[in-house]
Amino acid sequence: MSTEKPKVAFYWCSSCGGCEESIVDLAEDLLKVVEAVDIVFWPVALDFKRKDVEAMEDGSIAVTFINGAIRLSEQQEMVEMLRRKSGLIVAHGSCSHLGGIPGLGNFWNKETIFNRS
Repeated sequence: MSTEKPKVAFYWCSSCGGCEESIVDLAEDLLKVVEAVDIVFWPVALDFKRKDVEAMEDGSIAVTFINGAIRLSEQQEMVEMLRRKSGLIVAHGSCSHLGGIPGLGNFWNKETIFNRS
C-alpha cells in the first residue's frame, strides 16, 4: 500500500491575490493540509521555479488550482504545462472562471488601455 501523498500545485495568473489569500488565511490549519497533500508548486508562497514543473512527469500532479485570468503568454505557457502535468485543473476563483477585472482587458488593445489610464 502506497503512503505517497497526492501532489498539489497552485498557480497565480492576473488577479488581485484574494484566492491566494484564501489559502494563506487557513493559518495554522494549513499545516493540516500539508499533512494530507504534498505541495509541489506554489511560487507565491514557496521557492518553486518553472524548471521544477518542467522536470515533473506528465500526470504526476493530482490537482492544480489556477487562479486569476490568463493575460500574458508566460501565464498561458505555464497553465498549459501544468495541464499536462496534472490529473485535474481547478479554476480557483472568479477571475480564472469568468475573467474578472483582468479579463476586461480583453475588450481593448494595449494602447487604448494605457491611454485610458
